[in-house]
Amino acid sequence: MDDFSLSEFGVHFDFAVAHSVFSHTYPDLTLVGFRGVAEALAPERKLFATFREGRQNPEGSGWLYPEMVPYAWERMNGIIEESGLVARRLDWMHPLQSWFVAAHPNAEGDIDDLSHRLRRPQVYQ
Repeated sequence: MDDFSLSEFGVHFDFAVAHSVFSHTYPDLTLVGFRGVAEALAPERKLFATFREGRQNPEGSGWLYPEMVPYAWERMNGIIEESGLVARRLDWMHPLQSWFVAAHPNAEGDIDDLSHRLRRPQVYQ
């Protein structure tokens, strides 16, 4: 849904994956997106998503494609919290983006655990 109105499906989702979605949205649409996910996410369920990490704090509105909108983690996390969710970064591989997991505050312990357990595989020699 281009306006992130996931509640129109009439169900609560067990999980959501947003790969390379929020890396192309300015803060106004990013907040709309997180609010839509928060509304449609079942209690204690999770959102796994990517964003483009950068030092800049983006200025603009709506979508930016094919370019990416860079966010400092602090700014992205602030937008996530403003939507009513909590988030933790994940140490997953991606060539251009960073992963995080988000959930309603009642699942904060679960995402803390996930952020510590879900790590890049170790290469042993």
